[in-house]
Amino acid sequence: MERLCIFCEHFRFYSGEPAYSELTPGVDMVLKCAKGYWNAREFISQDDYRTEMLRARTCKDWTPVDLAAMGIKVGGRRWE
Repeated sequence: MERLCIFCEHFRFYSGEPAYSELTPGVDMVLKCAKGYWNAREFISQDDYRTEMLRARTCKDWTPVDLAAMGIKVGGRRWE
């Protein structure tokens, strides 16, 4: 498994509430590192996002998520 943030235990994604908008109450989408290394709200550009997703390559807290236990398939095959 490649060392990317999306394959880390600390990667967090919350889709938010269906009717959320800037004018209505609710919860916006959240994309962040639970260890606090990055938060999508801080990204200024697409390049910033790419850089942060690659942070896992040197992150001391990177912990691989068990994709097989989650039943996740990547690239058309099940991770084992």
